[in-house]
Amino acid sequence: MAFARLRGSNLTLKIDNVDYMAEVSEWKFPEEETKDAGTKTFGDVRHGSVGKATLEVTVVQSTSGDALCMKVFDNPAKDNVPFVLAPHGNDTPTADEPHWVGTLAFPKLRPSLGIKAGDDDATTELKFTIRTREKKTQA
Repeated sequence: MAFARLRGSNLTLKIDNVDYMAEVSEWKFPEEETKDAGTKTFGDVRHGSVGKATLEVTVVQSTSGDALCMKVFDNPAKDNVPFVLAPHGNDTPTADEPHWVGTLAFPKLRPSLGIKAGDDDATTELKFTIRTREKKTQA
């Protein structure tokens, strides 16, 4: 049986309805941080108080006004920004190649910018806080 593996050759990442795939060199949903070390209750789960989800993205540094790096730099802590992540780059989600959709918050601090003498390329890491996230398996 063949599985739809993640591959580093295709991606759709729309933030605020703009696709930034061409600027992204890496992305991940890391393990979620729990809010407390105590026992999770059904009430905690129902009220969303069991963890903090993030989306971490490595992007090319650019001072272009349309670049994701500058959008985040110019709008620290912007909240409730819509996003779509399609790891397979597919237009329509399926059970094997889903999309994640929701809202996120930009980092509170501006991303780092800088480059070493003689280098032609620089990247920076962005860590978005996920506000809402839903896995879509059909249009």
